[in-house]
Amino acid sequence: MPLFDFECEDCGKIFDELFFEEDEDDLPFCPACGSARTKRLLSVPGPVKKNPFPYKIGPVNQAFVDNVRRNEARIARGEKPACTSCASCSHNVANQDS
Repeated sequence: MPLFDFECEDCGKIFDELFFEEDEDDLPFCPACGSARTKRLLSVPGPVKKNPFPYKIGPVNQAFVDNVRRNEARIARGEKPACTSCASCSHNVANQDS
């Protein structure tokens, strides 16, 4: 998102605004005093997230978590783990019987 920092030359208020480069002549108005005399400031870039940890990627599939826990329990008991590629796989049925 092209979010930039602006400063009002009349009241000194610093604010951020969604702004596109092609609107260079059409700077936003100050939200505090309504002045059109604003200037774009040099903004600090946001951090780049290169590693998923400690950021949560998305919702957790509870069925997958349950399958992983079931397989960990099976391995702890010395049994062969079930297929984890899908919940309704024929391998799961065959492995649950053994």
